[in-house]
Amino acid sequence: MALIVSVLVGIAILGGVAVVLSLVDRGLEDEPVDHPDLGVPDRPLTSADVPGLRFRVGWRGYRMDDVDTALERLAQSLRDAETRTER
Repeated sequence: MALIVSVLVGIAILGGVAVVLSLVDRGLEDEPVDHPDLGVPDRPLTSADVPGLRFRVGWRGYRMDDVDTALERLAQSLRDAETRTER
C-alpha cells in the first residue's frame, strides 16, 4: 500500500513539474541576433573567400540567416561571373 502511495505521489510531482515547465518554457523560438558580423564581405565573393566562411552555431545547428546571406552572395557572384563570360 505504501508503495502505491509513493508511486502516485511521484507521478503527481512529475506531472506538476511538467505543467510548470510547459508554462515557463517558450519552446524553440528564433534566436536573437547576437553577432551582426557574419564574416561575409560586403562585396561579391571569390573562391578565396569560401574557405574562410564561418557560421555561428545556434540551438538547432548553424544559424539559417548566416547561411542564407552567404548563399545569396555566392549566387550573386556566380551570376556576375556568368554575365561576364557571356560577353
